[in-house]
Amino acid sequence: MRCGSVGGGCINLLLSGITIIFIGTIVFPALPQSLQQEQTASTNSQSSSNFNVSDNTGDSIYPSVAASNNNVYVVWQDAYGGQNVSYYRQNNDIFFKRSTDGGRSFENITKLSNSTTLSARPIIAAFDNNVYVVWNEDTPKEKQIWFRKSTDNGSSFDRPINLGNNSYSRDNILPKAIAAFGDHVYVVWRQLTEDGNQSSIFLKGSIDTGNTFGEAKEVSENALYRSSPKVAAFNNNVYVVWDVKYSNSGGYKGTKNEGIFFAKSSDDGVTFDKQTKLNGVNDFGEAQVAAYFNDVYVAWAGSVYYPDNSTDNIFLTSSFDNGDTFEKTILLNNGITQSANVELAKTERRIEAVWQDGVTSNGEIFHKSSSNVKPALIDPARNLSDTEGASECPSIAISGKTTYVVWEDSTYGNHEIFLKKLVSN
Repeated sequence: MRCGSVGGGCINLLLSGITIIFIGTIVFPALPQSLQQEQTASTNSQSSSNFNVSDNTGDSIYPSVAASNNNVYVVWQDAYGGQNVSYYRQNNDIFFKRSTDGGRSFENITKLSNSTTLSARPIIAAFDNNVYVVWNEDTPKEKQIWFRKSTDNGSSFDRPINLGNNSYSRDNILPKAIAAFGDHVYVVWRQLTEDGNQSSIFLKGSIDTGNTFGEAKEVSENALYRSSPKVAAFNNNVYVVWDVKYSNSGGYKGTKNEGIFFAKSSDDGVTFDKQTKLNGVNDFGEAQVAAYFNDVYVAWAGSVYYPDNSTDNIFLTSSFDNGDTFEKTILLNNGITQSANVELAKTERRIEAVWQDGVTSNGEIFHKSSSNVKPALIDPARNLSDTEGASECPSIAISGKTTYVVWEDSTYGNHEIFLKKLVSN
């Protein structure tokens, strides 16, 4: 299953055989632009009701959430006000909203992108007062990774920086991820050669809160067109995971080159240890990683990019020595099938997971939490969305005792970004 699409629903453009070309020039504003919009969320001591963060007539998709102290930040891809760039796709932009009162209310929308090309798939990270956002720009000849930062809790954003290009013209997706710790920021992505025949995992790091970035480093050359890397960081340690799955006719299926792979750096991303395969004999899809002090958690489920690169199950493995060794893999979605798009979050008190599931006809967002360092996660999963529309593409963040989950929902006809707030006892 693939998260969302412009225009709503789960349309797999990569398998459709359609080549789409977007023509335009990228023009970014020096300062963020606001759309006049304000809302108030209802909460109680345990959990809030579903709160519509986007609340506009456009299709709002691919949400990502981050939290720091009492601040909550949400970004997403939105078609509101966008011009058509093909017969069914629009010139989407990247929208941002923040709450400074723990999610009880949200301020006006800020538009982070302002290009005539397709701005897509944003991801957000936050540390202390700093907020970082990366997204893709779909230009006529290449996919680009753009980065924008705020050092005042999202009140204002600096000018965007282009971190990387993928010049393979048929590359409809440029998978990427971002993590932050202290003054350090790390962005990873899957890079294709110009002919699209070879792929690697690359990382760029910043040691000055995103003011400047170093040269791109190759973490691994064992990657594919469908590999989707993720990154986590704590202290001097940087952890990268990605999936490698060949087609049945690829000649490598079932070999040591296929699986969930993990690489770690103990020197702020300057060098990486030899990669480790984590999934053993288990099926696998897209991976996620979370870290806190010495603890590292890696989960995987169905891929958001390729339906055939998936498993109906969600697996989790843990390390308690900074990724040097990993515990036995456990099954996360006991009693549930058709699970995909798992996301993880970790704090001192707990490890939490959210995912989308097709156990109902319309799909729902499920959640599990464990207060044990070595999580069993055997309690039944909780249905967070429970809506009439399709719920997909979840994202999760934790700050203190509060967990924030956002997802894409079609209950109102178009796609909106919903948020739920969970407060632990």
